[in-house]
Amino acid sequence: MNVPIQVEFNQPLQASTVSCNGSSGSVTLYQSSTATYLTPTCTVIGGGQVINIAPTGNLVSGSQYQIKVSSSVTDTGGVPVQAFTSSFNRRHGR
Repeated sequence: MNVPIQVEFNQPLQASTVSCNGSSGSVTLYQSSTATYLTPTCTVIGGGQVINIAPTGNLVSGSQYQIKVSSSVTDTGGVPVQAFTSSFNRRHGR
């Protein structure tokens, strides 16, 4: 399953500050069970307020993942966003 993950902010983001380059990106997707940083495709959508994180392959059923958005992401005024971290498990099934 490779459904996009979305993180929404309350104001438009500077798209050039959003990058998903493995462990060095301003947005990271980490698979805990394999200790691997994935390299999803990241775009800014929704009027510039949503980071759309699209895995390039299927997420592994039963695995835990972590998403981080660093404070190097800024709004259109150049103000850093509040850093954000969230974890989730890819559930078994379809």
